[in-house]
Amino acid sequence: MPFKLRKNKKKYGPRVEGTNYVKPCIVEYQNQPIGYMQYYEIQETELKEYGYPSNQKIFGIDQFIGETQLWGKGIGTSMILMFLNFLSKNKSASRVVLEVKKSNIRAISCYEKCGFRKIKELNDDFYLMEWV
Repeated sequence: MPFKLRKNKKKYGPRVEGTNYVKPCIVEYQNQPIGYMQYYEIQETELKEYGYPSNQKIFGIDQFIGETQLWGKGIGTSMILMFLNFLSKNKSASRVVLEVKKSNIRAISCYEKCGFRKIKELNDDFYLMEWV
């Protein structure tokens, strides 16, 4: 088995099997897989790092659209808004956070359209953004 495949199976296998706290989702558009999203309850060490108290139910999300010809069409905004609705209604999320590269202007614009706001610089390269 090639190294990259073995590495990906090790990382994503437990997520797919449901034995990891990170929950994976395939994004489909017009019945075709076009991207990936995942959500997870922020763990205590990350809560501290981000400056949150440990008694809050805060979720993190990560996502991408892999088909570049679908960028800039509002699909990312729609999928994130649906995800936020799911997390608030089904998982009782009080907040949702994500990390984004400062240079990723397209993603930052999308997140802001969805109601996220920049709340902290994590380092020279990343912002922490929050949705309440």
